[in-house]
Amino acid sequence: MRKFSIYILLTLLFIGFTSQAQTIARVDKTATGANDGTTWTNAFTNLQAAIDAVSVAGGGEVWLKSDTYTPTTGTDRDARINLVDGVSLYGGFAGTETLRSERVPEVNITFLSGEIGSSSTNTDNSINILNIQSTSLDNVIDGFGVRGVYTDGIGPGTFGAFFINNGAITIRNCAFFTNVSTYSSGAAIFANDASLYMQDLLIFANTTLSTGVVALTGGSSVPESTMINCRIHSNTATAAGPGGLFAKGPLNLINSTFYNNTSGSQAGGMILQSLDTKNIYNNIFWGNSGT
Repeated sequence: MRKFSIYILLTLLFIGFTSQAQTIARVDKTATGANDGTTWTNAFTNLQAAIDAVSVAGGGEVWLKSDTYTPTTGTDRDARINLVDGVSLYGGFAGTETLRSERVPEVNITFLSGEIGSSSTNTDNSINILNIQSTSLDNVIDGFGVRGVYTDGIGPGTFGAFFINNGAITIRNCAFFTNVSTYSSGAAIFANDASLYMQDLLIFANTTLSTGVVALTGGSSVPESTMINCRIHSNTATAAGPGGLFAKGPLNLINSTFYNNTSGSQAGGMILQSLDTKNIYNNIFWGNSGT
């Protein structure tokens, strides 16, 4: 009886451990295999399909081979990628790796791009790239160049390259550039009543109408966010508010640099609206301007 009880216990423990294993789905636009994401040969060719499959499996990671990924292969500006809760995105793969630690993102550049129309203009670009539905900082976006959004207030996704509402997400090792919002704020990142952990981001050459190319905004009790080891430079707000960062809620700002950001009105680099600033130290501000 005792041996049987031990057997049952070990079986339950094994089931518990194996049920926690996360699914990994691979994406390669040029793959010709089974299109199920189980290997690089059988990688999904569509990013949204990979995200949905991982979600159905209970959550996990999507690995993207170096390439350029857009919300649509057509010209629908309203199309966007829905990053559902429980799924993390990792770029920077060559398409041979078996471990995430083997990737080299600075060599295997992976773009999330809004460039879906004519290369000679940006006004036909996507309005939004990622609609982030994550509710936990355990969900991660890591290893991407994010570019080419043109947000003009037409369509459902009217805020920035990355949009998150009432959730939480970790964004690491990403570069945001040449994103434009002529409608509002947050050309690069727009977070409404959301908690963000942002680390090792490069945010440059983005243009927004007002209130920062990174806008952390919301209602009366905006959650705490963190920005660490980030560089924000050469961004522009054409009207009011900073060209760089706007934060309405509590913020941890550590080891980050703001330079050459401009504003049509108010501070060029950053505006913190909340008096509940948590930890702000070892930051550099220079060459920012506002009229």
